Amino acid sequence: SRTGEFVRINKRYCDIVGYTREEMERLTFQEITHPHDLQQDLANMELLLEGRIREFSMEKRYYHKSGNTVWVNLTVSPMWEVGEEPSFHIAVVEEITERKKAEELLRQSDRHKAIAGLAGGVAHNFNNLLQVVLGNANLVQVSLESGKVSKIDFYLKEIIESSRLGAEVVRRLNSFAKSIGDAQIGEPIVFDLSDVVVQSL
Repeated sequence: SRTGEFVRINKRYCDIVGYTREEMERLTFQEITHPHDLQQDLANMELLLEGRIREFSMEKRYYHKSGNTVWVNLTVSPMWEVGEEPSFHIAVVEEITERKKAEELLRQSDRHKAIAGLAGGVAHNFNNLLQVVLGNANLVQVSLESGKVSKIDFYLKEIIESSRLGAEVVRRLNSFAKSIGDAQIGEPIVFDLSDVVVQSL
């Protein structure tokens, strides 16, 4: 338990991690555990050794001999006599790599749908802003052709304001795209493009 060495291994476990029994007997579970999962694994083992829990289960990653990562569901319980610190533990390992891949594909699909919905909404609302710009530009042209220039200033102000709002939308979208690219979570900026459009009307 303290060393992390393997004492007895069945063939299925060897198949999961890609090593022979002889190779496994020269390794420890720490050596084949993904570093992102090792700390939690060691913390759980310490709780077992202290007798504070009777068993634990967790999803974790092993490094396969090929270098690939395999996901498993691990359940560990101690082999002990009452009043003594356990010298050995027994682990039940179920490979769940395909399930984890399916879950990731589902998450990606949901993200793609969300992004597609966002893009569709942005395109629709941005098109409304452009219609305001084009509509007022046409009114400016008509006013110039007819010689009725009294409202040109108003139309131009509407064009400038709609253009400013459009530029703000683009700026925020660029900021959003950068935050995704940097994989950083900052202060979220929440705004309703419909409100932006209404302000320009």
